[in-house]
Amino acid sequence: MDTSRRGKDARRTVRVFGVGLIVVLAAGAVAAPGPDGGRGGYDGDGYTDPKPRPTAEPTATATAPAPGGPITTPPPPRDTTAPGVKTRAPRGQTARSILKRGLVISVSCTEDCRHVTQVFVSRKQSRALRINRRARRSVLVGRRTTLLKANVARNVRVRFSNKAKRGIRRMRRAKVRKLQLTVATSARDASNNVKRSTARLSLKR
Repeated sequence: MDTSRRGKDARRTVRVFGVGLIVVLAAGAVAAPGPDGGRGGYDGDGYTDPKPRPTAEPTATATAPAPGGPITTPPPPRDTTAPGVKTRAPRGQTARSILKRGLVISVSCTEDCRHVTQVFVSRKQSRALRINRRARRSVLVGRRTTLLKANVARNVRVRFSNKAKRGIRRMRRAKVRKLQLTVATSARDASNNVKRSTARLSLKR
């Protein structure tokens, strides 16, 4: 009787000791430090870290500008110079010759230009030849616009108005020996620079 009771007590002691050993081992696993030295646990496959590791954020890399920066070409300087103009009336022209063929003027520009030629008669002769009896200033009797190439001389023929032609035919009766004309020219280039000039002509009848 005593022997069986002792056997039961021994088995009970072994069970209690086994359960206590399991509890101690489990508590040690929970309290054991993790791989990084902190408090972690053991899940059967390895240690678990209670705090997630911070992930490194990508840093923006600043790109340095190219040495010297972009190369910019400065704009060309603005053209502020008026074209040079040469004007000349060929010899041998008379008041009678210009009635049929018009007044011939030789002109040239130092650059491409729009050339305008205007021919005027003085106020005094305009009244004497009855071109305009009430004229208070010089009277326009002919006009011509020409496109000229750079450094290319060209003969410009200016035709007269019908009133001017009738007045020239009256020169003998009006006792006018020479026809006094004023030739005004203007040359305009692509940049709107204008060169103006004036010349006086005296043509025999």
